[in-house]
Amino acid sequence: MIQLFKWSGSGYIESDTIEENCWINVICPAKQELEQLSKATCIPLDFLTDPLDIDERARIEIEEGNLLIVLRIPEYDEKNSEIPFVTLPAGIILANNNMLITVCSSDITDILELHVGKAKNIVPSSKIGFVLRIFLRTALLYLKFLKEINRRTGDIEKELQKSLKNEELIKLLNLEKSLVFFTTSLKSNELMMERLLKIKTLKLNDDDEDMLEDVIIENKQAIEMANIYSNILSGMMDAFASVISNNLNAVMKILTSITIILMIPTLIASFYGMNIELPFQHSTHSGFIVLGISFSMSALGVLFFMKKDGSENSMTRRENILLLATQDSVPLADKVASELKIEWTPMVRKQFADGEIYHAFPRDVSGVDMVIVSATHTDSALQELLDLIAGGRYWNARSVNVIVPYLGYSTMERAKPESGEIPKGVTRTRQIFRTRPDYVAFIDLHSEAVLHAHSGEIKTRHLWTEELAAQKIRGMNLSDYVLVSPDYGFSKRVAQVAGILGCPHTAANKDRYDVDKTIVNQLSSAVKGKTAIICDDMIRTGGSMLQTADRCYEAGAVDVMVMATHLVLSGNARERFQEKGIRRIIGADTYPGTKSDELLEVYSVAPVIAKELIHYLRIV
Repeated sequence: MIQLFKWSGSGYIESDTIEENCWINVICPAKQELEQLSKATCIPLDFLTDPLDIDERARIEIEEGNLLIVLRIPEYDEKNSEIPFVTLPAGIILANNNMLITVCSSDITDILELHVGKAKNIVPSSKIGFVLRIFLRTALLYLKFLKEINRRTGDIEKELQKSLKNEELIKLLNLEKSLVFFTTSLKSNELMMERLLKIKTLKLNDDDEDMLEDVIIENKQAIEMANIYSNILSGMMDAFASVISNNLNAVMKILTSITIILMIPTLIASFYGMNIELPFQHSTHSGFIVLGISFSMSALGVLFFMKKDGSENSMTRRENILLLATQDSVPLADKVASELKIEWTPMVRKQFADGEIYHAFPRDVSGVDMVIVSATHTDSALQELLDLIAGGRYWNARSVNVIVPYLGYSTMERAKPESGEIPKGVTRTRQIFRTRPDYVAFIDLHSEAVLHAHSGEIKTRHLWTEELAAQKIRGMNLSDYVLVSPDYGFSKRVAQVAGILGCPHTAANKDRYDVDKTIVNQLSSAVKGKTAIICDDMIRTGGSMLQTADRCYEAGAVDVMVMATHLVLSGNARERFQEKGIRRIIGADTYPGTKSDELLEVYSVAPVIAKELIHYLRIV
């Protein structure tokens, strides 16, 4: 089918003839229609046929002054129950005779909601402006469908928690296929649009260039969202597959135990079925004796398996927990003790005249489960933690468990090639592991690479604070806000918090131009008219966040706030934030000495630590 439109001054309206400056919309055409159109418009036939190939990638091609743009657009196919979200190619031809031609196997006006003749700001008079509007609507449609995929994932997750059947896993797999289609199409669209910026024959004006850059930013955000949802979906599928496998193992364990118990009376009955002299065979009560022996042996088997199962799931009594802390982490440990409802006594510390530090445990540690809370923000704090772990081992603690709310040098988890740098994030973590703790938990690590700094003999855990951060933001009663990541690398974490809050999120584009310097140069218009909350894992000098704050104000944000887990705030960082007009900085008490004041809004991670200890140590 071929539709013809002409410009009326207020938008495109339907027409009966092909004329100059008209728009020709080709929908799933027949071969004969394409040949006739090619002759009538002098457009190469392959320009009209290529966009109808379902596997055609996004690209740009120029021939005889005609420009072909192939764009991958998303489509929701409600008839396809297996993969409802797909992508298909759409061709946009800017002809040298001032005609605009769109070619697609589906109606592009319906998919992208191009309401012909109804709104000036949807279909502008310039051809390139029309193309950019199609680009923008395509990017927004991707974002809309990605949010719908995320919603469906949540619904399936709830069903999966109840049923644990293959049907729900297959649904998740189909959604993951849609995300793969989206990611591939979005990346090819991005390459196509970046190339479009470099084509000089288009003669883009300043407004067109600004719009194209905005579209590229929206497209990048859609790519990041697709990657985030794909990673979450993959992890969820792996987790539930493990749950199903564990449940099967538990069933097999029960059935095996029952089989072994039933084998005992079967073995005894088989023994008495032999044609030889047997005990009790001449007794008038031999049958009852054999049954009694069988039942007794079976009862012993049941008791054995119950005792074995109970020993594997042994509980820890609160009085058997010794909670300790290094000197700077005592305030946080005190909050953890309050959450656990246990009494605790600080370490005995003395300093000798020559500067050496004396430590002694407040009570006998032999046979107790020791828990040490310690940030490693300074070299002395790390050394004190190593001494406490070694002391617990020396005095025969049943287990030594470590909670590290803030890991010093965590941003130095790797060294650049030929730089000569020392990856201290890994070396410092290895020092902790070499003292042989049983369990080490970290909170909101900058990089999980440090978790792999041991050979697997130590149990590690990465604790997240998204729920606490979301709870803090929700308690501030903000009416209209958007979460902002200073870069695409941290946007996954920001998306998780936004998912809990049910609010929008976006990411800035950050480029590194020196070893320790970055520049934030782009931000989506999603913050316009809203309160922007810039989120990161830690604030040191605050350089990236302050630049992101500038971009937020430039993009139309009415207010800017800052949130990070670790509030280091070194140097004059506080003053710089106040000078920029940042009225609140939200964060956790992971870094020693962090307290709420006129600038800082601090929440405690003690509930997360206590919950983890209750789960891991099985505290009763």
